[in-house]
Amino acid sequence: SPFLRNIVTKRGVYGISHSKVPTESSPCFTAICSGHCEYASLILKDLSDEEVIFDSIFNQTKYSFGIGKDSCKFGKTAKQLECFNKDNYGYDFQDYMLIDELISKISEVKNNKNNELYKRLTSNKIAFIIHIENTDGIGHFWGPRSESMFNYLIKIDSYYEKLEKFFNEFYKDDKTTFIITSDHGMDMLRGHGDGKPDCTRTPFVIWGSGIREAIYRDKKPDNEDTPSNWTLDNYVRNDLNQIDIAPLVAGLLGINFPMNSLGIIPLNILNINDKIKSKLLYGNMMELLELYKSKDDIESKAVIYKTFG
Repeated sequence: SPFLRNIVTKRGVYGISHSKVPTESSPCFTAICSGHCEYASLILKDLSDEEVIFDSIFNQTKYSFGIGKDSCKFGKTAKQLECFNKDNYGYDFQDYMLIDELISKISEVKNNKNNELYKRLTSNKIAFIIHIENTDGIGHFWGPRSESMFNYLIKIDSYYEKLEKFFNEFYKDDKTTFIITSDHGMDMLRGHGDGKPDCTRTPFVIWGSGIREAIYRDKKPDNEDTPSNWTLDNYVRNDLNQIDIAPLVAGLLGINFPMNSLGIIPLNILNINDKIKSKLLYGNMMELLELYKSKDDIESKAVIYKTFG
């Protein structure tokens, strides 16, 4: 991925995002967008089999735009999330073509500033989520280290570059942040779902507004297991938990943290002053404290109860 590699070595931050089991799309997407590991509607459906509403970053944005299959499920609770996916297109339609569709859709309204979509696109505190599903299908069919997978990753990499260029030309304000990650990994048996490192360790690359640039170092620490064939020994790697992505996005957008989020915002990758960092950390702590108070209140009603230390 030559474009992403250029980001990693010059303009942004890379690392490993660590997910929890089950390493499946629904719970992992929930972790990324809501900051907790369970997909509530899979384990908490009521007797009428209704969807259980849970908070996400999209509920807190002014507007959001979802592209791809699993992006759209958040629209059931986040009414400000507009989405479309490849189900509307033919069998040969590839996931990366959704990026072309997005660019085309935005370009159509670019010169019509009275258009309602243009007004939503140019609001502040907005988010886009693009789900590229074909990498999963190729991995299941051909394998995660197959030639088909490598070719597809190269193709997608060129679309990342295309997307960044388009957003920067459309907004012209250098206030867009880009995050590339994965919901889960895949083992050499072409499966996922368990806690194997091949399934729980996923790539994380972020750059743009509010993000510091790559940090060069003489050599990697002895306790870091970055493969030497990545040839990234001289660049600082920053790992995080998958649930930390939700508070990170919230902090970058200046919106509320999702109310059930257990994530901790990774301040070490941000390029902001200490005053703003302290405000973000304080807000994050208060949100976690409210979760603790709620849990403590429920537990205290039990017959045998002892508060946490």
